[in-house]
Amino acid sequence: MKILCSVIVFCVFLENVYALNLQGIPNAYDGSVPSANSMAMGDTGVTVCDPGSIFYYNSAILAYHTGLELQSSFSCLGKDDSHINNLYNPSGFGLTTVCLVKDDISISWNRLVNNNVLINISDNNYAKIQNSINSLSLSFGKKSYFGYSTGFSLSYLYGAIGETTFDALNNSNASIYNGNGFSCDLSFLFPLQNNLNFGLNLKNLIGLMFWQKYKTEYVPFTIMSGLGYTYRNLFLCFDWHKYCYRFGNLDKDKFHFGLEQCIFKNIFLRLGTITFTNFDKRNLSFTYGAGINIKNYQLSLSFKQENVYSEKFLKYMVTLKGSL
Repeated sequence: MKILCSVIVFCVFLENVYALNLQGIPNAYDGSVPSANSMAMGDTGVTVCDPGSIFYYNSAILAYHTGLELQSSFSCLGKDDSHINNLYNPSGFGLTTVCLVKDDISISWNRLVNNNVLINISDNNYAKIQNSINSLSLSFGKKSYFGYSTGFSLSYLYGAIGETTFDALNNSNASIYNGNGFSCDLSFLFPLQNNLNFGLNLKNLIGLMFWQKYKTEYVPFTIMSGLGYTYRNLFLCFDWHKYCYRFGNLDKDKFHFGLEQCIFKNIFLRLGTITFTNFDKRNLSFTYGAGINIKNYQLSLSFKQENVYSEKFLKYMVTLKGSL
């Protein structure tokens, strides 16, 4: 417990140290929800035993995983030309995740951001920023003698920023800058009772991105915590995500609720909702989806109805998982 308290104090310290401005958009390093399973359940995952999402939400769950599994996800957006949608869904289309899990170790690729945003420089000048950042992660989890498990993830970050500036006469100037970096996650899973678990993920505990032109960029620290409860074939989960953005006016706290009901042993029905801490109806999002197991494979589909200040968007995701 003393170690955990020390880690939390250290994270609060890091939150105040990470003060350099980020490039492009504040949520460029959040990454996309890695699987249709998690998205259909309200983007929850801190206590969800989904092999393709463990590296993103809580690598400590790997301590309880056995076998060899391969999982990949593909997503797309409606209204992908909307500026607000690009800002709130920075990695909303194309191949999202590829993950290989072997027992308590996983290797994964995740698309962090792939979008275009407009930034006003002055009254007559503006810039179009094209962001593309991906991560390659190695994660593992281990059980402790005290009943809980600990996980650690090390990610290599790489990407590019394309910057096109326009003046009042519509003259343009384009440049592309490459970047490389790393980030580390530390996570825990605490079994509170036989069917109740508490999870904690200190995401981007330490993270740096080195750009050709820009200053060294500190990856925003994020806290993910959650509870998961299992009753027979029903699984309920609740997550709280805290994002320590350094600029912009994006909401930094979100509540996630999800449930999964298994029927006929091979069909899964999933529902969820996402809201900000002020519980504003204009920002309430709903998710739903289903999955089916066929021999050693599982196919999952999910849909998200997002409300961002009364503007509605749709997101779709499909995930294919196979046991090898």
